[in-house]
Amino acid sequence: MKKILLAIGVICSILLLVLGGCSMQGKSKKDSEKEELVKIVKSKEAKKLFDDWILGVDPKAFTDEGKIKSYKVDYDSVETNPMDGIMVDLAINDNKNIVLHVTLIFNGSTEKLEQATNSWSRGLVELMKG
Repeated sequence: MKKILLAIGVICSILLLVLGGCSMQGKSKKDSEKEELVKIVKSKEAKKLFDDWILGVDPKAFTDEGKIKSYKVDYDSVETNPMDGIMVDLAINDNKNIVLHVTLIFNGSTEKLEQATNSWSRGLVELMKG
């Protein structure tokens, strides 16, 4: 009886180690994918696209006459778009309620990062109306 209980204990321990190791490996892979996305979002190419996007929203952005004075990339918001690309939020004027949500894609034929889509938070809509 003791041998059977010992065998069951050993088998359960091995299963826990294997399952725990697999889940840790999956988490590590997910973390490295996120790091790669953030690296792309931090690139000069992405910054140029963000600046262009902001200037498309407010042609006088970054000037005294513009409504948009600055933006910050919310690196915590970076994630893969299920339809392809990288989604990221740009917080406008240091306000997390005024956000431009953007999606970047990599164009395989030109091998360049490109603008894909964007949407405005209610706060950004109100800022641009007022």
